[in-house]
This record gives sequence, structure tokens and C-alpha cells, in this order.
Amino acid sequence: EIAASGVNADITSMTALTAITGTITNDNAAAGKIGEVLESSIASGSAVSLTTATTANVTSISLTAGDWDVWGNVLLVSNVGTTTTRLYGAINTVSATLPTAPAGGGYGRWVGSITGIGETAGVNVLRRVSIASTTTYYLVANADFSASTNAAFGYIGARRAR
Repeated sequence: EIAASGVNADITSMTALTAITGTITNDNAAAGKIGEVLESSIASGSAVSLTTATTANVTSISLTAGDWDVWGNVLLVSNVGTTTTRLYGAINTVSATLPTAPAGGGYGRWVGSITGIGETAGVNVLRRVSIASTTTYYLVANADFSASTNAAFGYIGARRAR
């Protein structure tokens, strides 16, 4: 039984529930509506240069107040002779800064040893955020490597959960 105060009628029982209808085409949810998606992608050809053991922003998105699922992936482009031994990827509200692990799931780490050219190691991250005002979320990367150079590219996306 449900009673609503300040309303002329009380709801005393519910005999049927109606499902919430989703879209039946390839459109997008409007801004501020459940299902709204915001995203930013940096391609491998536009990868951000890294300095060993130094956190850098790969890309970012600005989320309005609400409840969001935020996800991302960070990948590396290594040059010949570059040996990478560690890669961190994370979602953070602080620019060019790794959050404290586990950061609500928005913190990933790859450890190993890979040498070569091209796209190499990568990490995926996912976290829920609930915010009261517009906030920027950064996709950040940090790698340990020797010789030559490394660069990071990736994707960050968010879907309004409610």
C-alpha cells in the first residue's frame, strides 16, 4: 500500500506494472535524460607523449550533475627499442594525477615486459560516480619504460545511469 501526502488521492494498490520503453531506432538519449552518453577518443595517430613514471592526461569529458557509469581504456604506442614494464590507466577528477587505488574500479595496472614498435600494452577501467555539479573526468596514463619513447591513446565514455 502506498500513500502520498499532499495529494488528493491515495494509491492503495498496484495491479499492473508498465515497462519503461527504450528506443526502437539508433538515436541517442537527450542531455539530462537516462542513457545520455558523453565520450572522447584519442586515436593512436594522435597519442599523447609520455615521460617515464610521469602521469599525463590522455583525454577528458565534462559530466553534469547526476549518477554516471564512466569507463575508459588506455593503450600505448611504443617505438623500436622501447621496453615497457608497467602501465597504469585511470579515471580521475584531478588533472595528470593517478588516483589512489582502487578508485572505485577506475584504476587499472598492467605489469610485464614488452619491447617493440606499435600498439602494445593496455588497461581498461570502469567506475560509478555520483556528482552534485559539473565535473571534469580525466583519462590518465602513467608508464615505466626505458630507451626511446612511449605515447598513450585511448577512450573515455560515460552513460547517465539515473
